Amino acid sequence: MIMRCATCGHELQTNSPYCPNCGAPMPQQASPASKPKRSRAIGKVLSGFVVLSLAAGGAAGGFYLLQQQHALDQRLTAVEQLLQDDAKAPASVDPAGDDTSSNPVEAPADDDGASTDESSAHSAFEGVWTGTLVETKYQVVGGHNCYGAQDNNPTLTIESVDDLGKVHCSLNVLIHNHKPADLTEDVDSAPQDKFTSFEGLVSTMEDDWFELEMLIPNSQETVKVTVEKIEQTTSNATLQMTVEANNYRDIYQLTRS
Repeated sequence: MIMRCATCGHELQTNSPYCPNCGAPMPQQASPASKPKRSRAIGKVLSGFVVLSLAAGGAAGGFYLLQQQHALDQRLTAVEQLLQDDAKAPASVDPAGDDTSSNPVEAPADDDGASTDESSAHSAFEGVWTGTLVETKYQVVGGHNCYGAQDNNPTLTIESVDDLGKVHCSLNVLIHNHKPADLTEDVDSAPQDKFTSFEGLVSTMEDDWFELEMLIPNSQETVKVTVEKIEQTTSNATLQMTVEANNYRDIYQLTRS
């Protein structure tokens, strides 16, 4: 089928974008889906300018505008192709984004280090401690010493010390069940001295020491016990225990059994 220019009737060659005789644009052969709507709209506007130009200034002006349209069509096609390629491309992953699986959040530093160290120091008291008498002394004027504790070594069993410093312990120790004034002289022991067991004792650690106060069995008197750490080495520790009862004070040095 021979195609002719709709403007001047000149015979057209196949695939020619415009008439070689008058410069009028030829009808587009591509399907509507292959050419963007924006390009066709621009082509119609420019075609109108071509017709007006031909009427006003002849074929030369129309040919110039036709060249401008062709160049614009090429640019629009290239831009739209880039936009389509960008839409099809997969989204890039930001290496510094929110992927917490590859970059886990660090846990905050432990602000409880001091209390942890203190708990560790408290637990160093746990164990069975055996004592030897260091000093005994009566605490009133006109009394006499009794050394009954020198052959009766006490045993302090510290079962546990929790994070709050609560101490659970038991104690076997000699108690002077007499007053210093009951003696007429210093003695190695007295018939009233009694090795006594105290079970289920509870106290609270204060830094490196704690106190106990118990009622002496079969008596209205109390015994007061103070335990404190006086030496710490890498392998062991030494405790000092002071036992006060009936105006006597016996001081022992304890080592872990």
